[in-house]
Amino acid sequence: MHIIVVGGRERNEVELSRVAREHGHTIECHDGGVAGRGVESIRNSVARASIVVIVTEVNSHGAVQAAKKEAQRLRKPTMVVSRLSLARLRGLLEAWKNREERATGGAITVLGYADSRLAIA
Repeated sequence: MHIIVVGGRERNEVELSRVAREHGHTIECHDGGVAGRGVESIRNSVARASIVVIVTEVNSHGAVQAAKKEAQRLRKPTMVVSRLSLARLRGLLEAWKNREERATGGAITVLGYADSRLAIA
């Protein structure tokens, strides 16, 4: 899964990336800047994402609206939070894993094929 985080504090980016990697995912952080080509950059980032996390505490209203609008247009799952801590990211990843397990009946999809004989450790 590829996660895009729009807004928030840049100093968290390295730690957020580490947590995402530990769970087998990638994360991309956008600072929420809308000046110049910022809105286009947000749209492009959202298009690449599996899930969009919008952080409101350190973000412009324009960035929040652009990310929400593009995520809705592309039907991307979206989570709006005031802050994104490492604990909250871990909780999000765990909830996503549980959602996927329920959707596949406990099966794991490997190279596009679901095999219910595989167990999630």
